[in-house]
Amino acid sequence: MQSMNAERTNEEDESSLASLSTYNLHFDVADGFICDYELNPEQYFDEIKIDSSSLTHLRVCPYTTETQFSSNMWMELGEHLRGNTHLKYLEIDLSQGNLVRSFETEEKFCSSLSCNRSLEALFLDEFIVGRTQLEVLKPFFAYNDRLVDINISRAYDLPQEVHIMTNALKLRKKESPIKALSISNCLVTDESFPAIIELAMACPQLQILNLSSNQIGIVGCNAIAAYLQTPRCKLKKLNISCNKVGDDGIRLIANSIQNNYILKNLYVEGNEKQTQDQEISLEPFVDVLCNRSSINATFDSNHTL
Repeated sequence: MQSMNAERTNEEDESSLASLSTYNLHFDVADGFICDYELNPEQYFDEIKIDSSSLTHLRVCPYTTETQFSSNMWMELGEHLRGNTHLKYLEIDLSQGNLVRSFETEEKFCSSLSCNRSLEALFLDEFIVGRTQLEVLKPFFAYNDRLVDINISRAYDLPQEVHIMTNALKLRKKESPIKALSISNCLVTDESFPAIIELAMACPQLQILNLSSNQIGIVGCNAIAAYLQTPRCKLKKLNISCNKVGDDGIRLIANSIQNNYILKNLYVEGNEKQTQDQEISLEPFVDVLCNRSSINATFDSNHTL
């Protein structure tokens, strides 16, 4: 495994990035804030319904058939989320759940969620995120001024429909506050990648971009390189690990950050050469980080990454 990491020297910047949980598997919060719908889902409905200030983090992960969510439960949960003003973090993890959901149920749940304006972070794992869901959720993306973190994984319809989210963000009168965006394990390919970059560019405050475990190749790397060279790019963390990035892709990205002194962390592990069963070389980064051709070249090297 090969990766590029960097120490941060700006404590305020480090604290700001640490508050964004895109790279966390689950919410990193104190005990008592995470509520799992594993035993008695109904017991949390009242807390959400009364808009309890003590319930700020909610994790929904019905893992077993015994705790299966019914359609009525999904719609009830959505209604409670609609006007909630205290809930900040919502994670819906369906990766191991055996759920009974209909198209009508999903649409009604998304319709209710679209009215929420309290959420700062939304995590969806194996939640269907296709054209219908995104169209219904447009008000949520367009008008929630608190939303700073979107994390979507294993949503295989998303790459083809992500432009709907981009268009929703463009409806905003002010620029999007989103600082962390994760689209991992969603079958993003070179063909669908331009829409992903367009979404990133619609988030001018974006600091963290996680595109790991997709199928991004040389075309995607070219788009990433161009994005990293734009003056408005504020990325501090970029994760493209476990894709189809070859040595040519690595060279493109390395060349693109020669004068980029904002990017702090770059993750490229798990990428293999297309012709050989071995990991890519990180040699192209050597001259970028420490060009030893002359004293001036060494001084002007990128010492930020």
